[in-house]
Amino acid sequence: MNWFVLKMRISSAALKFRDLLTAAKIEFFLPTTKTVVKRGEKEEAVEKPLLFSYIFVRAEESVVDDFTAANDGVAFLRQRTSDGSLGQHLVVPDFQMKNFIRAVEQYTGDIPFVAPTADMLSKGDRVRIIGGPLKGIEGILEARQGKDGGRVIVRVGDLVAVPTVDISPEFIEVLEFAPEGKHLYQKLDSFQPRLLKAIRIYLEGEPVPPELEAHLKVFIRRFANLSVPALNAKVRFLCYLMLAYLLAEHGNEHATPVLKQILELQPALKSESAKRLVEKTLSYREKIIKMQMG
Repeated sequence: MNWFVLKMRISSAALKFRDLLTAAKIEFFLPTTKTVVKRGEKEEAVEKPLLFSYIFVRAEESVVDDFTAANDGVAFLRQRTSDGSLGQHLVVPDFQMKNFIRAVEQYTGDIPFVAPTADMLSKGDRVRIIGGPLKGIEGILEARQGKDGGRVIVRVGDLVAVPTVDISPEFIEVLEFAPEGKHLYQKLDSFQPRLLKAIRIYLEGEPVPPELEAHLKVFIRRFANLSVPALNAKVRFLCYLMLAYLLAEHGNEHATPVLKQILELQPALKSESAKRLVEKTLSYREKIIKMQMG
C-alpha cells in the first residue's frame, strides 16, 4: 500500500468524499476546521478542508483506481515529466506522510500552510527534531539570524508544506547544511578553540571543565549524523567529531567508527593543511587513549 494524493475538482466537495472514503473503508488524511459564518440572522459553524483540494489516501493503487472511476470530481494527482506531460501517480513516502500528519496535528486552529518553492527549500538546513512531542520529524529549518532554533518546514514533496511550532535549539539535530553559504565553516571555526582548550586541559591531567564538556556534547548531539559532501570539510568535521567523542564519552565506542571514516578518506586528500590536520588528530587520539587507559 502507498499514500496517493487525490485532487478534487472543487474543494467544497471534500466532506462528501470523506464520507465516501469512510464508507469504502479506505484510509485517508483530510484535516478540517470549523469556521463560524453568518447566514441571515443566525451564526453557523461550517466545516471546511484545510488542504486546498487535496485528499491523501493510503491503499493499493487498484483500490484507489476503482474509487476514482466510481466517483466524479476526484482524480489521482500525477507527476509531471521533464517534457511537461503527465507521468505516474504521485506517491508520498510513508515517513514523509507520517511527519506531515504529525506537524499538522500540532495545530488546534488554522494551519499556516505554505507552497514549497525551490528558493524556500534551499535556504535552511535539513534537520531532525530529537526531543519533545515532534521527536523524529525531519524537515527544513527556517533560517533565523543568530539562532539555531526556530520552525521546521515539513513538506509533502513539492505539493504542500506546514511549519512546526518553534523548536528549542537543544531539540534540533542538523543532518545537512543549506547548500548556500559557509554555515559549516562558521560552526567548525567557532567550535575549534573550545575543542583545543579541552584537549590541552585533558592532556595536562585535569578534568575537562563542565562548560567545555557541555560544548562537546552539544556538538555531538547536534551534528553526529551530519552529511558533508566536500572532502576537506568532511575530514575536518570528522576529526573534530572523533576528538569530541573521545573527550566527552571517555571511550572509543562512537569514536572508532568515525576514525574508520577518516582513515578511508585520508589517501584521497590533496590539501596539505588537511593532511596535517589528520596527522595532528591521530596524535591527539593516541595521547588521549593512552591517558584513558592509565
